[in-house]
Amino acid sequence: MIKADASKFAEKTRRGLQIMAERRAKEVSLADKYLAVIKERTPVKTGETRRSWTIHIKRNDINGVAWEISPDGREKIMGYLEFGTPAHIILPRKPGGVLVFEWQGETVFLKHVHNKGTGPLGIVRITQAELSEDARKLTEEMHAKMRTLPR
Repeated sequence: MIKADASKFAEKTRRGLQIMAERRAKEVSLADKYLAVIKERTPVKTGETRRSWTIHIKRNDINGVAWEISPDGREKIMGYLEFGTPAHIILPRKPGGVLVFEWQGETVFLKHVHNKGTGPLGIVRITQAELSEDARKLTEEMHAKMRTLPR
């Protein structure tokens, strides 16, 4: 006959599950934090793109939370902001049409515009690097807590 006191095992298991639940809550908190960060980094003049950023939860289980932040429907424009654009000519959408915009307080009508291009902003890459560092710290914190569980 084998006799065992499982109370220590039960306590260790309970505490381990509590640590993992705390980590899941922190992962969700990271998602909220970085959604706000990436919206803030997206230029105000691209209002529709700035507002399009959303969080998609891909998984939320005992293994943790997997999520994605994306600019729903604005990926093409976000690519221009992220990597910049070369010099190019802007033409009206309709053939034979004109471009209409405000310039120095005046309404301007032009058949085309020579755009000098834009520099890369690196919004996603910078945010991803910061997020990866925070996720690494969160993992190290969880591992340290798990090592403190009684043997």
